[in-house]
Amino acid sequence: MYHPKNDIIMKKILLILLLFGLYNNCNVFAQKKATSKSQPLVTKSMAEKISNECLYGSGYGLTVFYSANSELLSYSDILAGKGREILYSLEKYPKYSENFIYGVYERCGYSGLKNIGFTSTELERAKKVIKKRKESKP
Repeated sequence: MYHPKNDIIMKKILLILLLFGLYNNCNVFAQKKATSKSQPLVTKSMAEKISNECLYGSGYGLTVFYSANSELLSYSDILAGKGREILYSLEKYPKYSENFIYGVYERCGYSGLKNIGFTSTELERAKKVIKKRKESKP
């Protein structure tokens, strides 16, 4: 049976559904925007080159890795083998790679990164890491 009150109720329900739909669309957009910005600067290839240099290289790699990540790795962690565990799966830990890149840059400049085997595109990414790190330091 038709009643004017039913129209008002239906309009309110439609308005609530419309507002809920708009809210969800805005929320999804905000989530997509946030995730796209948090992509790591260090690629898997870069992480593999760093890892290989530190684990199998005959140079300074492991020392630079430990000193650059001294805030994240304690001496007891290093003795327990946590540093090497991280190096075996370094692509999962971009912060360690970024610290290493900055550590090599501080000691040897860009030539140190070239010696590791970074390509020109990887050097550009490394420059972004270095710039980000310099801006975050007081």
